[in-house]
This record gives sequence, structure tokens and C-alpha cells, in this order.
Amino acid sequence: LLSRFDLIFILLDRPDSGLDKYLSDHVLAMHAGELDQHFAPHESDLPLEQKLMSYRDQIEPSLMKKYIAHIRTAVQPTLSDDAKAVLKEFYLQLRSEDSREEAPVTTRQLESLIRLTESRARVAMRTVATGADAVDVVEIFQHCMRDIKADGPGPGQERKTMGITKAAKLLISALNKHSERTCTSILSVVEIKEVMVKSKIEVKSFDSLMCALNEQGFLLKKGMNIFQLQTSTCL
Repeated sequence: LLSRFDLIFILLDRPDSGLDKYLSDHVLAMHAGELDQHFAPHESDLPLEQKLMSYRDQIEPSLMKKYIAHIRTAVQPTLSDDAKAVLKEFYLQLRSEDSREEAPVTTRQLESLIRLTESRARVAMRTVATGADAVDVVEIFQHCMRDIKADGPGPGQERKTMGITKAAKLLISALNKHSERTCTSILSVVEIKEVMVKSKIEVKSFDSLMCALNEQGFLLKKGMNIFQLQTSTCL
């Protein structure tokens, strides 16, 4: 389920003059046997995206396998106080900006940030995750969040209907409140439809909405017309 992934990226092939030039130079040099075997200049204060673009050396697959196997077993980073402070500040910011019209921000996001920060340190073979590691992870997380922001009504949609993504986030928020009132995470299709009516959530296809929420891990199908709300505090 998608909700089990720490990061989700939407891959779109959009024109980008800088990236297009880099890729075209790389492909042409590869076919001409002229690949640059040296690292480009690296500055620690550069944005993460520019840091990643600066690595052009080619690593042998066998060496990469050994490296990955080594850091997975030999390097077990812990968070420094600076890293904890960065992650805590970002998580609290996410919570404060939660409009309740989107998918709720829970401790699951905080746990993802911790895992990613530890992984960032592990890649550099550090036993302590630094504040810089946490900053890199926050940048990645923010980029991921921009990719999956709610969409509005699509072209040609009726005014009373809304995009699946926006409807899903509104519905999850409404179902969380309903779950808190009823003290149960188990919901029937009838109950879900009643919540949608009360919250004035209208979509063209109810089945498509349920399918999307099930695939994303928000609503887990437990039986015929029965779902379990995975973001409920009553699990």
C-alpha cells in the first residue's frame, strides 16, 4: 500500500533546459566513450538537488553492492540533538499547517522523517545523524509533498464535483472525526456515504474514490462493504 512508503514521487517528463542539457551531454559522451570520471566540485551548503547533480563518477556495480551490504549491517546511526531539533520543528510546522481539509499529519510522518534521516547518515557511513542530514531529508520530504498536493476540479467536471485527490483528503478528515465520535475504526459503505452527504463531498464515481483510498492505505477493505479507517485513533 502506498501509505507504507516513506516517500512518493510523481514522475513527469517536463522540459527543463538545465537537466535536458546535462542528460544530452551525458548520453552523447557515453556513446562517444568520453564520460568524465571525476566528481564535479561539491559544496556542502548547496541545495540537495544541486549536490546530487554534482556526482558524475561511475561506480562499478560490484563495488556498489559491497558498499550497500556493508552500510546496511555495519552502520547503525543514531540521531544527534541537532537532527532531533530540525525534525521536531518541521513536524510541528506540518501539524500547525494541517487545515483538516487534507490527509491528516500523524506520527507516521515523523517516523518516516526519522528513518530517512538515519538512512541519509548511513549512506555517508556516519554513526550519528547530523542536523545537515535532517535538513536534506526535510528538503526531500517537502519536494515529495509538493508532488502530491491536492488537485482541484478537472477540466469539464461539474461544479458540484471535485477531483478524487481533494475529495479523498476531505473524506479522510471527515471520517476521522466520525471515528472519534463513534469510537470505532470500522465503517460500512452506508456510513461512509452518510458522512459524505453531511460533509457535502460529491464525486462522479464513489467506487473510484473508495478504490483510491484503499490503494493508498487510508481505508482497508475488511469484507463485503466494510472498511477499516487506518488513520483512526480507535484502531
